[in-house]
Amino acid sequence: MPDDETVNQMIARCETEFETFQKMDLERRREDSKLGIDRRPRLMEEQELPTWLVKDDDEVEKWTGEEEEERYYGRGSRQRKEVDYTDSLTEKEWLKVSDGILTCLLFVEETIRLSGTIY
Repeated sequence: MPDDETVNQMIARCETEFETFQKMDLERRREDSKLGIDRRPRLMEEQELPTWLVKDDDEVEKWTGEEEEERYYGRGSRQRKEVDYTDSLTEKEWLKVSDGILTCLLFVEETIRLSGTIY
């Protein structure tokens, strides 16, 4: 687990933020030292967790029945569709279509330029 300084380096966007985070950690440590033995840990301890979080994975699977459900219904992902990426147009047909599109765009551009309005 990374220490406070490493975490501060990871989350700081600039040097001043890093320095601010370091000062905040120093103030927190001073406050913690004033509390002495009444000080609580920063992270939750295992005895504070709910019992269902502390169980073994095998026990949780038995409890939820996920393994059995997966056997019958799969993982829940959909069947993938087959996609055909082959070109249906020959190069000559493609050039003809693209030339038609270019001609259409040039016509629209000229119309807009002459009329001064956009439809």
